[in-house]
This record gives sequence, C-alpha cells and structure tokens, in this order.
Amino acid sequence: MDSISIIIPVLDPGDTLAKVLASLTVQSKLPEEVILVDASKGIKVANLIDSYAESLNIVHKKIDQPSYPGRNRNIGASLAKGTVLAFIDSKTVADKEWLQKSLKKLSSNSYRVIFGFTKYEAFSKVQKIIRAASFGLLGHETTPGTVIVKDDFISSGGFIEDVRAGEDLEWRQRIKDLGYKYTKLAKPYLTYVDLPKSITEMQYKY
Repeated sequence: MDSISIIIPVLDPGDTLAKVLASLTVQSKLPEEVILVDASKGIKVANLIDSYAESLNIVHKKIDQPSYPGRNRNIGASLAKGTVLAFIDSKTVADKEWLQKSLKKLSSNSYRVIFGFTKYEAFSKVQKIIRAASFGLLGHETTPGTVIVKDDFISSGGFIEDVRAGEDLEWRQRIKDLGYKYTKLAKPYLTYVDLPKSITEMQYKY
C-alpha cells in the first residue's frame, strides 16, 4: 500500500487552514503525514496544529526567512517519508474521497501524475464577480490537489523556488513536456474557499 505525504506551504494563513486540516481528518484514505512548511510570522500555525495532533500526524517545518511557495513545496518533498506526494494549499478544502480517488487513478493505466481539479467558492457579490471574470463555475486543473509518486517528482526537478507566483503553472507544463502520463479526476474534488471579499483585497492579492 502506498504511503502518502501531504505537503502544504503556509504563509500567514487566515481561518482557512483550519478548514483544510479538518477536511484531511475525514479522508476515506488517511495520509501517513501532513507536512506544513510554514513561512509565517508568529506562532499561529503552531497553536493550530495542537488541535489536530490526535487526528493527523503533522510535521511542522518552520522557515525563518522569506520563502516562496515553490521552495516550500520542495522543502516539504525533501522531508516526506511517503512514497507518494500530495500537494494542497492552505485555502483549498478537500472532499473526503480526494486521496482515495487520486491513488486509485494513479495506480491505473500507468499514470504518473494526477493533477488537481479545483472549483472556486463564492458567496458575496464581489466574490461572484471575481469568479465570473476569472475562474467561472467550472473546475480547473491546479497544482493543489496534485498527487505524484515521490521519485517522479524528484525526477521532474521540482518547483522553481525564487518566484512569488506562477511556479505551479511552469511545473505542470514541464511535467507535460517531459512526457509524464497525466490526467485529473472526473470532477473537482477540491474547493478554493478564499476568493477576495473586496476590490481592495483583490488589489492587494494580485
């Protein structure tokens, strides 16, 4: 049976990280470990981990310098004890069947990568406008939710480390260019739960 290490890069998360961790406690296939690579200031993440210590085997790697998501994912991969890596982020909540469905797909038809498939939650008027202008109601291929054999991830060269954004898009394209056989699940099994709630917040984020 494959052992799974979930890797989550974290930077000053809001309330969403608790939702993400809660979704991992009810997976039909539980991970062997959850690695939080934490570039946040303060001890908020450490305090949150205590709430899930009985349900999840959490490895907390604190980074004491500015660090972008690509580097943090690479650090998580280097620490992982599992034979399979699963990437998620601190704002993406997983359906309880995510890991089990992904592993089943990974073991069939010689697939080497199962990319994430994410839908975007919107409640406020501003969030609905942002979603309509960007992601829409359909799910999208994403790096969060991606499941890959650890050796294949290492062979891919990992993520670019010195950019703030876009490293996930580059990595997925590189996987395809390398000829890895890939697919995604038949429907979105992840939900992004933190679209900006105001225009000001959107300007800050993007």
